[in-house]
Parts: sequence; structure tokens; C-alpha cells
Amino acid sequence: MKPTEYIVQEAQELLPFLLAQMPDASRSKVKEILAHNVYVNGRRTSQFNFPLQPGMKVAIDKPRGKDRNRQALETNIEACREIAKQLRMRDVGGLIIIKFIKMDADSDRDSVYQEFRKAIRRDKAPISPAQISPFGLMEVTRKRVRVNLMTEKTEICPVCQGGGRIAMLESTMGEIDRWIGRARNKGKLREVTLVVSSAMVDALCADSCRIYRYLESKHGLHINIVEDECAHVNQYWMLDKNGEDMTALYGTV
Repeated sequence: MKPTEYIVQEAQELLPFLLAQMPDASRSKVKEILAHNVYVNGRRTSQFNFPLQPGMKVAIDKPRGKDRNRQALETNIEACREIAKQLRMRDVGGLIIIKFIKMDADSDRDSVYQEFRKAIRRDKAPISPAQISPFGLMEVTRKRVRVNLMTEKTEICPVCQGGGRIAMLESTMGEIDRWIGRARNKGKLREVTLVVSSAMVDALCADSCRIYRYLESKHGLHINIVEDECAHVNQYWMLDKNGEDMTALYGTV
């Protein structure tokens, strides 16, 4: 059965459903389309557009046999050139999986494979494509040759350590609270100097120094707060009465 004949048969089976929703003026056009071969720009087509209601359409497109295989082959060959171009422009490295439209004939898969090998000739990077599987999959390995500008021109953020996010002020207050608790129990401290950022000073002294007074009352020691405008928001140091840094001494367990 020819592709067009198959499509006509499919359309005839859908005819009762289509006629029930079409305007009266469209029914005669449907019958005319089904009764004759349809040509667009001098070529036979297997696509029919049936108007339903104003602004709505149903398209029946059933490519079969040689038409479908030829369309898949042409699309895959065109994709080969674009994929090779994008790999080269973006300098993609590693294992790359390419999914082509499934092709039934071994000759078509080989044609696409040879076209891809031809398209990657301009690529100066080591690149190795594998044969296309019956499911249309092709594995490609490529080694990146250009220097990664992100790595070469930037450095890890000292605040977030490259994570892109920092802890909330409440989390840092919790760390300070636990530090003072360990220092009070182990070191028998009576006084400590807390060096923090401007944002932390505002948080500790907000609401009539509620949090600051809470820390002093909870741990039974005097806390001197010193503002450091150069410190980042979650950074803090603990100094003894002689001004010696003892942050690491009672740091995180």
C-alpha cells in the first residue's frame, strides 16, 4: 500500500469524528481532499489540514515507508553538521551521547555516521565518534583543549567557599553561643572580647541588646563587642583579656 493510500484510509476511519465537529462549509472540502491526490508546490504531500471551528485545526501527518526514512535521514544529516559546530564552539568535553531519529536501514545510519565524521574534521580537539546503534544513539568522546576562563580568571569566594550561599546571622549567633559555652566550661573564662562584622553588631544590639544580654546572662561572663568593618557578615574572633586570639582553641568540635 502506498503512503498516500494509507493516509487516506486512516482519514476515512476518522471521518465520522471529524464531520461531527466541522462546520457545514468544510464537509465538502474534506470529501474533495479524500477523493483526490493532494499536491503542494508540484509535490504530493501526505499532510491534510481540516478546519474545525474558527481558530482550530486538526492535522493528520502519517509519514510511512520511504518518505519517513528519507525525512529521518535528511534531518539527521543536517543535525550532524550543527552538533559538530556546537561541540567545537562550546568546547564540550567528556562523553557525549547523541540521539538521532531512529533509522531502519543500516546504510542510512552509516551515511549519518560518515557525515558526522566529515563535519568534525574542522575540530582541532581529539574527538572520537562510535557507530550509531539501531536505536539512533551515538557515543562521542571529546577532549577539551581551551583553558577554562572561569577557573583561570576567578578564585573561590572566601566567604561562601565557592558554595554561592552563606549562613544566616541566626546560624552564626548559634555558633557564638556554643563557642562561649565550651570556653566557659573548659576555660573558666570571666571575660571575652567578641570581634564581629557590622551586620552582626546590629543583630546583637537590636531590640535593646536583647541577644547580647541573653548571652551574658546565660554563660555568666562579660562580653566586650568590637566591630570590624572589614569582616564579612559571618566572620567572628574571640580574644582573651590580653588580646590573644583564642577562636580556634574552643572552636567547632
